[in-house]
Amino acid sequence: MKTRKIISLLALLFLFYGPMQAQNPDCQKYRTGKFQNIESGKAFSTIKRSEKYQVEKIGKLKVRLQVEWINDCSYKLIFIKGNKTFWDNRPKDKGTPDLIVQITQTDELSYSQKSYFVDSPDEVYISTFFIL
Repeated sequence: MKTRKIISLLALLFLFYGPMQAQNPDCQKYRTGKFQNIESGKAFSTIKRSEKYQVEKIGKLKVRLQVEWINDCSYKLIFIKGNKTFWDNRPKDKGTPDLIVQITQTDELSYSQKSYFVDSPDEVYISTFFIL
């Protein structure tokens, strides 16, 4: 009788705890690499990320950012420099605040993320990037 109760308890724990474990994204393979953001069916930006730096290109616009990993699936991007196109398109009175990025979901070929600028945490940007 005790064995049956123990097996039932273990089955219940697996039913509730197992799915929660499976939902954690595997972010390790997305820490570095080259990625393409697709928006409305069109290529929007290209990112090349190493452990310490990220270069992002949108058309002729190009920025270089420092990467600081907060935990396995979250990191902060700190502005280093932008090219002339970046500065020509940037409002003169707007700074370059840090960006917090959280990888929320992963699969074999892509990852989804949500991000926000530290000075505007209520304005969340959600996007998906594909491995190039």
